[in-house]
Amino acid sequence: MWVQVGISVLALSAMLAILYRIGGIGKPFKTWMRDWLIPPILLVAIYFVFKVNAKWWAWFLSYGLMGASLTTYWDSI
Repeated sequence: MWVQVGISVLALSAMLAILYRIGGIGKPFKTWMRDWLIPPILLVAIYFVFKVNAKWWAWFLSYGLMGASLTTYWDSI
């Protein structure tokens, strides 16, 4: 079982790294795609791979925090 989880985590990490890089290269991809479309993929994977059963508000809070953390262009702060 742990081998399957490890393989799933490695495959997911590679896929998300590729998507993150693609989101940062520019046209035709936008940075908001990287910032706000990667977190739901990760949350769905966490739900199915690790069988995390959290409250609904925790998933939305996690989505918001992950999206905000990926939005690293806080030059005005």
